[in-house]
Amino acid sequence: MKHIYVTNRGKVRTHNEDAGGVFRSQVDQDLVLVADGMGGHTAGDVASQMVEAHFREVWEETDTWLDIEDASDFLMRQVERVNEKIMNYADEHQSYQGMGTTVVVALFTTSDVVIAHVGDSRAYVLVEDSLTQVTDDHSLVNALYHAGEITREEREVHPKRNVLTKAVGTDRDLAPDINVTTLEGVSLIMLCTDGLTNKLSDQDIKSFLMEKPSLDQAADALVEEANQRGGEDNITLLLSYAEDKRGDSAC
Repeated sequence: MKHIYVTNRGKVRTHNEDAGGVFRSQVDQDLVLVADGMGGHTAGDVASQMVEAHFREVWEETDTWLDIEDASDFLMRQVERVNEKIMNYADEHQSYQGMGTTVVVALFTTSDVVIAHVGDSRAYVLVEDSLTQVTDDHSLVNALYHAGEITREEREVHPKRNVLTKAVGTDRDLAPDINVTTLEGVSLIMLCTDGLTNKLSDQDIKSFLMEKPSLDQAADALVEEANQRGGEDNITLLLSYAEDKRGDSAC
């Protein structure tokens, strides 16, 4: 797999609370991650960076290839462990109490991708000309939508759409959602924070991904467009793909 990772502070925030990266095990198996910290001041930075550092350290020390079942178990276990680590750190440092972070992490097996997520950072798959969100936001407005209390259109503009119902570091009894998606026919996988999806619709995102001369240019253009539409939040995205005939350079 090839990967493109882009993160941007945005036009309003004074610092970037997003984190993420591309990590490779000792047997060259890829894991990619995006996290969006919350908690104000530097606390959001700390939580998201703790998630990034935890997965980087554990994954880069892994010396066996994981299949779907093992990958699912690994992601479940590591999210639980880093959740405990963040909560313990907050208990020991009063200024960091209440901090937390979203996380969406994808682990690539031979023919599938296993995705774990907590919060409202998302994973999408592009198949031919169809972009599909494969994660389901852990947010108040999404819960209201699934309960039939608001429409899809109301969900996208609701004033409380940033209120999360689940985040890493906020509840000791935490388990991520796990999704397994076959890579057959998939053009790319995209992980992103809500700094992107609060500004661009799925149709907007698909258009940039399909119409730009390269995926590098598409990634940069998506960030630029989110900033042009206000850029009130940090903006992070990560594209993973097997091949791009437009000739991208990537991680």
